[in-house]
Amino acid sequence: MTTQDNKNKLKLKVTFSSDKLRFKIANQSDTNAFYTWWNDPAVMKHVGFPNGLNIPKEKVATILKKNPCNDPRNKTVIYTVYDAINNCPIGEASYGELTLNKSARIGL
Repeated sequence: MTTQDNKNKLKLKVTFSSDKLRFKIANQSDTNAFYTWWNDPAVMKHVGFPNGLNIPKEKVATILKKNPCNDPRNKTVIYTVYDAINNCPIGEASYGELTLNKSARIGL
């Protein structure tokens, strides 16, 4: 791994990583990727939105700005999932609704 590769990893603020995947807390720098995914019917039909979310880019940016890394009052944590080999975003993951019974909602 080169020094430049190490610098790129640090920029991602990786929360979890393996040889193939990296998870980073999503923020406004991920707006374009989430805007594309959330408005793509082929992607969103698998989570109950066959027409996509039809959400404006500004709304996506606002949601990501409020992600817990920036706003601890938000109870859901959204992650951007990266291909660790090519260092490009490939999807999202989230968790939330933590309870005292140690249960949570997880989305991939």
